[in-house]
Parts: sequence; C-alpha cells; structure tokens
Amino acid sequence: MRCRGRRQHSLDSAAVTLLSLIAGSIVLGSSSVLPAAPALPVVPSTAEIVSGDAVDVGRPSISGDGRWVVFESDLDGRTTVYRTDRSTGVTVELTPVPPGVRSGDTVAPVLSADGCVVVVQTELALDLFRDDDTGERWDVYRTVVPECGGEVDRWELVSTDGTSGTARDDIDVSTPATLNESGSLMAFTHPMPGRRDGIVTVSVVDLTVPLGDLGRVTELPAMPVEAPTSGYRYRGAFAPALSGDGRHLAFVSDATSDAPLPEWGSGPAPGEWATHQVYVWDREHLGGVGSVRLVSGRDGQPATDGAGAPAISRDGSVVVFESTDRGLVDADHPRCDHDCPVQIYRSETMPDDTGTTLTLVSARTDGSGLPEAGRASSWSPTLDVDGSQVGFVTRAPNLLPTSVARAGAETDGDIVIAEIPLGELRRATDVADLGAIPAAHDHPALSATGRVIVFATAVPAAFSPDGADGRQVVAVVSPPALSIAQLDFGTVRPGFESDELWVSVLNQGPGAFAPAAVSSTSPDFRVVDGGTCTRGLIVPAGDSCTVHVAFTPPALGDVTATLVVSEDADGVPPSDLVAVSTQLAGQGGEPVLRTEPAGLDLGSAQVGSRGERRAFDVRNVSFAPTWIDTVTIAGEHPADFVITAESCTDRALNPSATCGVEIEFGPAMAQRRTASLVVTTVFGEYTAAIVGGVGRFEPLMELAESSVAAGGQLGLGLAGFPADAEVTLSFQGSTGPLATVRTGDVGELLVVVDVPRRERGGDRALVASGPYGVVASVPVYVERSDSAVPGLPGHGSG
Repeated sequence: MRCRGRRQHSLDSAAVTLLSLIAGSIVLGSSSVLPAAPALPVVPSTAEIVSGDAVDVGRPSISGDGRWVVFESDLDGRTTVYRTDRSTGVTVELTPVPPGVRSGDTVAPVLSADGCVVVVQTELALDLFRDDDTGERWDVYRTVVPECGGEVDRWELVSTDGTSGTARDDIDVSTPATLNESGSLMAFTHPMPGRRDGIVTVSVVDLTVPLGDLGRVTELPAMPVEAPTSGYRYRGAFAPALSGDGRHLAFVSDATSDAPLPEWGSGPAPGEWATHQVYVWDREHLGGVGSVRLVSGRDGQPATDGAGAPAISRDGSVVVFESTDRGLVDADHPRCDHDCPVQIYRSETMPDDTGTTLTLVSARTDGSGLPEAGRASSWSPTLDVDGSQVGFVTRAPNLLPTSVARAGAETDGDIVIAEIPLGELRRATDVADLGAIPAAHDHPALSATGRVIVFATAVPAAFSPDGADGRQVVAVVSPPALSIAQLDFGTVRPGFESDELWVSVLNQGPGAFAPAAVSSTSPDFRVVDGGTCTRGLIVPAGDSCTVHVAFTPPALGDVTATLVVSEDADGVPPSDLVAVSTQLAGQGGEPVLRTEPAGLDLGSAQVGSRGERRAFDVRNVSFAPTWIDTVTIAGEHPADFVITAESCTDRALNPSATCGVEIEFGPAMAQRRTASLVVTTVFGEYTAAIVGGVGRFEPLMELAESSVAAGGQLGLGLAGFPADAEVTLSFQGSTGPLATVRTGDVGELLVVVDVPRRERGGDRALVASGPYGVVASVPVYVERSDSAVPGLPGHGSG
C-alpha cells in the first residue's frame, strides 16, 4: 500500500528552506555570488512551407545542400510529383501527363544528394519507345534536372527486364526506389523471377553501364534459390536503401540472407508472416560469402521480433532501423506482452570493421542508468550524411521534457532529431515565435548536414497562415552555433615567417557544419595546408575542425586581419548558410618572449563558479635580459579568465629563463569561451597564448513537498538557470504548461504554482524548461482530486 505523508510545513517555511538550498548552490567560497548567464547568442530555428500551392502533399525528399525538395501531391484526381527550389521559392510539376498517354499516378519521389537526379515510381509511360502503355503497370523512371544538364520532361526508364530493355511493368510500389548521391546507381523492389506467389526481391541498376550489357542490372544475391516450402507467409527482400557512395545496400529480408546458403526464415506461428530482419550487402565484397551482414541483431543473433525501415549513411557505416524487440539493447522498456512500441535503433560499424555498436535512439537518458525507451512508438527514421543525426516520427510522451497536443492521422506524430555525438534529443518543430505546434507530421528527411529537415504536416496553419489547404511540406532550418578563438602571433621578426599556429572551429550544434573555404583578409597571414576545415568534411554537433595559419610581418608595427571559415554558398538559400570569423593579430619586431605551451584548454565549468586552474611558462628567447611590463587577458571573452598568480612582473628575466602565469576559468555564459594571455615587455614586444573553456548550466529544481493534490498549490525553487529568462513549468506528458515564470538576476526563482483540478494523478515528473535546452525535472506524486471525477448516482451527486 502506498503511503503519502501530510504536508509538514507551510509554504512560507518551505520557501525559507528552498531559499537556503538555492543560495548554497551558487555561493563561491563563503560570500561571493556571481551573476548567472544571460540568454545565449544562438540563431533560432526557422520554418517555411515549401510545397507552394500544391494540395494534400506527402513523402518529401531533400537534396544534400537543402536547396531542392521533391514531393508527391494530388492533382485533378491523380498523384503527381513536384519540385521546389528553396532559394527562389518556385515550385514546378515534374510529371505532367504527356499528350496521348493514359493518365496515372506518380509516387514516392527520391532526390539524389547532389540534387541532380529525381527517381519516381509511375504508371505513366514516360518513354513510349520502351514502355508499351498497356495493362497494369508500374515502373521506375529517373530524370536529370536542367540545372545539371538535363532536359525538362525527359525521363529515362530504369526498371527494364534486363534482356530486351523494355519496361517491367511490375515493380513493387510499397517501398520507394533508392539511389546513390550522384543518381548513377538505383535499386528497386520487384517480383522474384519466375515467381507468382508475391515474393519480391531487389535489383541494383548501374546507369553508367549501357543497356543490355553485363553489370547493368544486378539482383540481390542473398536470397534462397528454392521456393519456400514451410507454412509461413513470405514477403522476400524489400525496402532497399543505398549508401551515398553506392557500395552498401541496406534491405529487409525474411530469409537468412547473411548465411552462406540463405534459407527461408520462420515466424511466430505457421500461417503468419515470417520474421524479417535488416541486412547490409557490401557490393564490392569479393565473392558471395560474407558480403551480407546482419544489422538487426545482438551478439550475432537476429532480433526476435524482427526489424524494418532501414536508412543508411553515405559510407554505409551507420544504419538505423525500426524494431519492437526489447532484447536488442539493455534499456528501461515499457511493459508489454505483445504490440510493444516500435523503437528506433542505430548500428555503427567501427573503422576497419573492428566491431559494431548498437544503440537505442528513441530513448531518453540522464547518464545515471539505463536509457528509458519511448513509452509509445517511433518510426520513419532518416539520417544525415554521416549518421551523426537521426530524425524520426514519434508518439512517445517521455522522450522530451515537454509534450504537445496530438493531431492528424494515425501515422502522424512529433518530429524528433537525435544529436548522437551530444547524446541529446530535440523537437524539430521548436521554432521561435510559433508556439507549441501539434504533433501531426510524417515522412521526415534530413539534408546532408542535418541542418534542414523536411516533413509533411497536417497542420500547415501552425507554420504559416498563408499556406495552402490540406497536408503541406515544411522545411525547418536549425543553424549551428560556431565558435573560434582569436589568434595572436605576438612579436615576429619582419620578413620572417612565424611558427604555425592552429585554431579550432567548434560546432556547438544543432546540426552539422560543412566548411568549404578558409580565407584571410591579409596576405601577411597565410592559411597553411594541414588543417582539417576542408571541403568535403562534415563537422557534427559537438565536434571541431582546425585551421593552420602562419604570420610574416612586412615591417615593424602591429598587423591585424580577419580569418573566415565559410560554407559553399552556390545556390544555397542564405538562411541555410553559416560562417565564422575571428581576428588575427601580430607585430613586426624583434621577438623576445614565448609562452609555453602556445594554448591551454581549461575544460568545463559551471556558469557562475570557478573551474580549473592551469599554468603557463613565459620564456625569454632573446640574448639579453628583459623586463616584463604587463600580464593581461585579452581576446573575445577576457572576463571569463582570471590571472590568479604570476611571477613575471617586477623582475628581470634573463635569457632562456622562465616565469609563470596561473589562470583560472570562470564562465559567464554556457558556451565555448576563449581569450588570449598577453605578456608584454617594457619595450612593447609581446607574446600571446590561447586559453579556452566551456561553460555549462547545472539547473536545479526542488519542491517544497514530494506530493501535491490536484487542484492544490505546489511550492518550488529553481537555481542554475540563465538569468532573467523565461522558464516553462509543466508535467511531463501533459500538453499544456502549468506556468511560465522568469528567473532572477542570478538565475534563481521561488514560486508557488496552481495544479489544475483535472491533472492526471499518480507518479509524475515536473519539468522546468529554460531557453536553449536548459532543463531540470523532479518526481512528484499527484493526488487525484475526487471532485475532478464526474459524479455518478450513489457516489456523491445522485
């Protein structure tokens, strides 16, 4: 029997207790209290409807750079395909019915990562030379868009019979075709040759090989040769997903496709569907044996409940998929005997095939125990180019701190993005100034960097009052916050090049950064080869790349310039682009001092507290004694670093001798903080070193009592939040907030909130959500109010 204690003290005494707790959490030493951080200077997400005047749209696909979006839509009683250029806002139909051709549907458009090729599945005979336009027919076609040298309305038949080159007319439209990043390789699902039992398989078409030549069409080699003889029902191999480089093909199969001699699998019981698994075929593997590996398994054993809906990264190392199997990953799964929630899993193969890790994506974790799996289903996983971000649809109420109202169809839900390197989940539709948008979306697709996500929504008016009726396609852009330290070379002899210095570009998320160009505004500062911020690299959230620079002063005196690291702007909407810049500085003169090391990372510290202390040595590299005049902190965030001790001033420093400087980190904001240690002689020569650290919030919430009655009041205290910031208080799983409050000048708050009389009872979690993902939660028991239950005859209102 559960026992709940009575209230032991008044709200006034609770407030005193909470005030003591909060004050204790932010006091440094015995008396000093530092101001909390203001709101973080990050660029908010933006949203736009990208389906023009089309109606009842769905199944969007996006190019790698986020510029182009294709989708299907209803038009005059048929389904057709449109393409939108987000840089201009122009939407055009790609599959009008050609003159003299029977009308029909065109569905499931997929766009290549380079944006040049669109592949569709259609009933239209778009190539009358090879498609006879008779009978029941579905075929795969592709077109090269005009921006890449193609012609308008020129479509190439892909699904040929392999011998005569004529249309197959029999492709399986239940799963879309797939293509590599250039659109030269495609895969689609079709009936197994010689079969009339509905079993399908997958073929890969290499469009660089002439029609009819060996190697143009390759059928998946991982299926049984003989027809099934057991009493189970079989689908075959389906749901293909090609990696961007074209080497790997993920697929679903109800055969033992990774076995040397594949056999048909089994299922829960004869007469039911056989259990299907996710596999990956390495198309470059020599020989058939070992070319296919199981993905949806643990310790070599396939998932008991099977798996499906794979998506794959560019290099094939990451595969995500759906499964209801509770045994794949150790987690706190919801209790269920059957019809368990669908979860999203992520499999990553280590470099050189040294091992594979399997993680549960649709789960929340605080790092202290097992991840808590979604309490309802998640589905439709999608990946960015390197697999560092996973987007999916969910109806699970426990994955995010706050919930939104449900709407739309049964296949609709909330769109969530998992930032794998950060271990964080975020709602894709949390867009500034739009409020809480109902969970009524499906079919998400991520751009290469994951910065842009498109999806179909049943509530377009929540994104724009000017949108067309019915389902629409929405693009949400979430620019990452980038940081880079200032670089100071100190005093360098004129005409001589300095030592190389390097600086990191840190991506603080959300989304990835794709550097394409590094430039200096002065030829005196040369960008040196060897840095990693180069074209083709994707820097995921939480990661960094480096830039190497050398300085050659032309004459005596100070020199400054700007270093810029930017993305490729060719045709990309300006709202999607990010760049970062910093100051370069140096001085022409006779070098006297050098700091050792040239830079230090002071780690992470809580905002409003002091963190780690580190020491520098300052060496006299000249041939004569010198005198140091000043030791200071300069650069971008000088107030975040304090010189706690130094032995350099008020003394002579002999040749080769050193003195010391000790620095302490005290961040004023929760982000990357950098500055420069500058040591200057009495004659003006100087040396500099980079110092850096990361500030973090440690939000805290405490309750006056561990339980509250529905219809009553709850006292609580907050600390460790951003200063003067709005914080939303809500019960997890509820669609509306209890209250919106504002913190004080040290990020603290004492407040009493009213609990609605109709609030759901039982063990709940109260969540305080501040700006930029600052969240705290505490358990609370809600005692259900009897008056909240409608009266029944004989029970109080007869």
